[in-house]
Amino acid sequence: MGPAPRRPAHPRQSHLWVAVTVQGGRIASVEITRSTLQYPVRVIEGLPGQVTARQGPQVDAISGATYSVQAFRTAVQQALSQAA
Repeated sequence: MGPAPRRPAHPRQSHLWVAVTVQGGRIASVEITRSTLQYPVRVIEGLPGQVTARQGPQVDAISGATYSVQAFRTAVQQALSQAA
């Protein structure tokens, strides 16, 4: 199975798109493809690795980046639901 559709998340009028690749029923990779978040993507750049390692959208909180983390988690959840 190839990349799941890219999905936006909408907290506080910001958007975040991710591409989630599922292979053999496992999350093989997650990539942040586009962002209109208030803060730089580098603040949440470690989150795709957490999703791959944990095999789900559960990621650690980042102090000062609550909405960015929520946008990322929502985008991953939406992409995974489209891949199912």
